[in-house]
Amino acid sequence: EPEPEPEPEPEPVPPPPAEAIAEPEPVAAVVTEAPADIQPAPEPDHQPAVAPPAKSVTEARDTALKTASAATAETRPPEQPRLSSRRRYVVWGLPLGLAGFLAALVWLQFTALAQMPVLRPAFEWLCPHIGCSLPPPRALNRVTAHDLTVAPAPDRPGRVEVRLLLVNGAEFEQAFPKLRLRFTNAAGERIIDHTFLPPDYLAPEDRLFQALPSRLPVQVLLDVPDPGPAAVNYALELH
Repeated sequence: EPEPEPEPEPEPVPPPPAEAIAEPEPVAAVVTEAPADIQPAPEPDHQPAVAPPAKSVTEARDTALKTASAATAETRPPEQPRLSSRRRYVVWGLPLGLAGFLAALVWLQFTALAQMPVLRPAFEWLCPHIGCSLPPPRALNRVTAHDLTVAPAPDRPGRVEVRLLLVNGAEFEQAFPKLRLRFTNAAGERIIDHTFLPPDYLAPEDRLFQALPSRLPVQVLLDVPDPGPAAVNYALELH
């Protein structure tokens, strides 16, 4: 087989001709001259400051006092309007009068108020501070009378003795109650109606108790005039 002919080599490309570099044109300097009719600004005249005349000592003191008074007046708070005597009496009199009324009410109703469960803790705290004696709590519905008997007094003619036992069924001691004894006839009319306080019906040995003990019977003796044969009914109330 015939051998292939070699490919011809490419001819070298001549480089492009170098361009001539243009030299910069010279720039003419511009000189601006000041017009001949412009005059320089005149220099200001500096005159020495004249010091004010010196004040005397009295004038300086008066000026200082006026300045201090003005500063005090600016910082002083505005004065509050004073209350008249009538308004002052109303402002202070009403609270004091109300406090006095409440104190008198508490004093008069002290025993009743001290028995209220809501107020009793307050009285228990207050009494040690003011020196009052707090009465024992009361639950009158837990006190009962037992073994009541009515008989003529053996050594006192015209007198009748009423004996009974008081029993406190509460879990705490409580004040001795008042006892009201009534004798009535068949028509319900009262013949004897008398109220006894604890010193009136307690025996000497039982007066040592400051309160009715819990679940411990206490002997009671009531001495009354003989109501006569017309008294067919009697009743005992605890208060």
